[in-house]
Amino acid sequence: TEITAAYPEAEVFGKGFTLVSTLNNFSVGGATISEQGKLLTLLNGVDQIVIVRISSDGVIAFSDGVLDHAEFLFFSSAQLPQFPNSLVAYGIETQADGKVLFFGSISDSPGGFIARLNGDGTPDLSFAENGILKLLVGDDSYVFGLELLDDGSIALGGEYSSQQFVGRKGYVAKITSQGTPDSTFGDNGVHP
Repeated sequence: TEITAAYPEAEVFGKGFTLVSTLNNFSVGGATISEQGKLLTLLNGVDQIVIVRISSDGVIAFSDGVLDHAEFLFFSSAQLPQFPNSLVAYGIETQADGKVLFFGSISDSPGGFIARLNGDGTPDLSFAENGILKLLVGDDSYVFGLELLDDGSIALGGEYSSQQFVGRKGYVAKITSQGTPDSTFGDNGVHP
């Protein structure tokens, strides 16, 4: 599957963007089911992350070669300055309240991230710093998975490297529902 992004004046959730038909330069980073029963598919592109909604029949409709942006485009990091252009997402998860989490690495800096969106695709500004938590464990780290916990907090799993050893090691981190490290877990929320 390929996708190509363009940004005309179309209004989608108050931001202008659309997707055109060839679907190139994107790879799938993950998928989850939204509270409305639609499949949210996470796509990694050149300098952006895009999340598209796909109806329950699995069809994305195209009209004159343009993706129906109002129906299908949920989120694009290209229009939001608080989301670095260098994010690479590895997964996506929907919370019970309809908010959407996605996570991964930051390719031009030594850390991982977790971000949260509201149910309408806008950044959840009550989460971490403007909707995104940048996480650095050791000298370089990635977030490869998450688990939503019963108390509303979030467990993260990943790997990191350090000048103190050769290779990479795994870690588990725990953050609060508001995107701050859980100081009651490990060393300020991280257990390497």
